[in-house]
Amino acid sequence: MKIKTLIFLAVLFSLPIMGTAQQSIIRGSYKKIGIQGVMASDITVGIVDNGTLKPVLQNIIKKPDYDFQFGVDNSTGIFEKLVFIGTADEWYPVYVGKNETIDLNVADGQGKLVGKLSKENEVINKWFEVMKPLRALVYRAEGRKAPLADWYKAITDATSQTKTLLDNLNTGNASFDELFKKTMPYLLTNDVLGMFLQAMSFSTKEEYPQYMQDLFSRKNYDMSIKKYYPFAEMFLLNYGFAKELGYNSKLGETLVLMKDDLADPTLWSEFAVKCIEDGYVMDIENFDKVCGKTILAKDRPRYQKAAKRLLMKKTGGDPIDFTYPDVKGKKHSLSDYKGKVVVVDVWATWCAPCKHEIPFLETLQDEMKGKDVVFISASFDTDHAAWANFIKEHKMKGVQLYTNRVGPLVSDYQIDAVPRFMVFSKKGKTVSLNAPRPSEPALKKLIEDELKK
Repeated sequence: MKIKTLIFLAVLFSLPIMGTAQQSIIRGSYKKIGIQGVMASDITVGIVDNGTLKPVLQNIIKKPDYDFQFGVDNSTGIFEKLVFIGTADEWYPVYVGKNETIDLNVADGQGKLVGKLSKENEVINKWFEVMKPLRALVYRAEGRKAPLADWYKAITDATSQTKTLLDNLNTGNASFDELFKKTMPYLLTNDVLGMFLQAMSFSTKEEYPQYMQDLFSRKNYDMSIKKYYPFAEMFLLNYGFAKELGYNSKLGETLVLMKDDLADPTLWSEFAVKCIEDGYVMDIENFDKVCGKTILAKDRPRYQKAAKRLLMKKTGGDPIDFTYPDVKGKKHSLSDYKGKVVVVDVWATWCAPCKHEIPFLETLQDEMKGKDVVFISASFDTDHAAWANFIKEHKMKGVQLYTNRVGPLVSDYQIDAVPRFMVFSKKGKTVSLNAPRPSEPALKKLIEDELKK
């Protein structure tokens, strides 16, 4: 009797837990031809996080059918939300309900939801149908060869039919309807801008579809883009490229040309600084001259730091100082050696190419003995004992420093692969942040040229 009672109680107490558990499945196939004809190999499910995509689920696409499957439970936090599914630059919105199976099939730039769909996903599926002709041009190589008349019709139909779909939207889920109306214009415009990314353009402004003429004739976008769209930075860059270089036929760096194109100064300031941090500006001095005053006070510390990183990369630029300890713990800074040509070797004991360069580096040091040259080897090892033993065992020459893979060489010089060789002049200026290796005669010549100056 006691055993039966215990079994009964176990089943009874498990019922509320089972009743509250929510399970859904997202599955399908994703066939995307990427660079050099290679098919996409992984897929991500993500949500909007302040203008970026926050990955929630990731999986490998299985060959030969390029299928995928995700199990969704309460822990993912994506129930009753609009998520984005895809990879690289091709994404599809899907609404994730509780206890449902969502089948998404993608091929040739087309997305289709199949099976028993929620009202929310029925609307999304209608939008996929609306976008078929345009996405077939944007996400397929054939788009570059298509007649401009095809682009005109595809853009005109897509923008007109999307407006009709949104004007008549009423799923009974008010929160979804509002979210869909806020999000879809970004997805739509992103595909419209794809025309310029496919290197297609009309001869005159008057030939463009009316939607594009209206889009490019006014200032657009405020901070709400970060709430509703997960690829805000690239979207705004594409918008600026399309408007200024494509539509207005201007020449120059996109970010500089589009400084007056955004409706919200706060969005512009944050966006510009992020682009500079991410390397989308080559001539920072020109940007500062033209746009420097548009960066808001709250963003200036980040802006100045990012600008400093860019300036030091130029020949003759001011490097960012760094300080690291040697084997005995004594600290050495780059600036300590001003007055000499400085060669910096960023390496690691576990790096085979790095160790291959050591004999060449030692020979070069011998050849430069007695000259105004100092060689600094900064290790990216995180095992201090292994590094110290290697230095001692191989009787390494020069100034040997331990970074523990932290500090300016990582955060400011942004070195993410070794070996890396850098050269600085006697005046403490940048000569090269990506110099030839010691096994290449070009490094010795570079040093000798600096010694002559």
